[in-house]
Amino acid sequence: MHDFNKRNAPISRPSRTIGFAVSSSQASQRAWTWALANVVAPTDAIVLINVWNTDSVHRQRNRKANREASLLILSKFAARCCRRGLRCIAVSVEGSAPHCIAEATNVHACDMLIIGSSSKTISNYAMIGSTCDKVSLACSCPVMIVRKSSKDVGAVLRVLPRRIFIKVDKTFDSLFAFEWAAKYLISPSTDEIFLVCASSGA
Repeated sequence: MHDFNKRNAPISRPSRTIGFAVSSSQASQRAWTWALANVVAPTDAIVLINVWNTDSVHRQRNRKANREASLLILSKFAARCCRRGLRCIAVSVEGSAPHCIAEATNVHACDMLIIGSSSKTISNYAMIGSTCDKVSLACSCPVMIVRKSSKDVGAVLRVLPRRIFIKVDKTFDSLFAFEWAAKYLISPSTDEIFLVCASSGA
């Protein structure tokens, strides 16, 4: 684990601790830009998580190179946090993405995890989108998956008011999701909330 804060002074409890799965992919870059514009607040603490793997051929040589590449990716995202005055901790770990990301969010008591997805077609979803699904199932905290939209609305500038759609029903999961959103996501002064209840029909 690498602490990229400029000072070693104790960090007071932030309003939220947000885990962010980062990589060198465009999906990760896009999700990061969108999250900064629409989710992250100045009082948040960011846990940057990068997971890497090493194949069995030339394992030791590849392991060192992959570790260095992981730290480079994390240092770039950490520099962006510093420029915005955000507190951050970076975690570089080798292994299975769903397991390692879930473990990191548990260790650092994250209130949510943000991850980017580039899946656009069924074939891409089978290879890439399933990773996000596995991560969301493995994590004990809520997971926000940022997918590329057709128009990239709100990708750079914060769009106000934010329009947040919440699916509601009579289940406990629905109540938990609503209460979590009210506590960690919704800003009453700027957001428009749409409650969606889908009927199963007769």
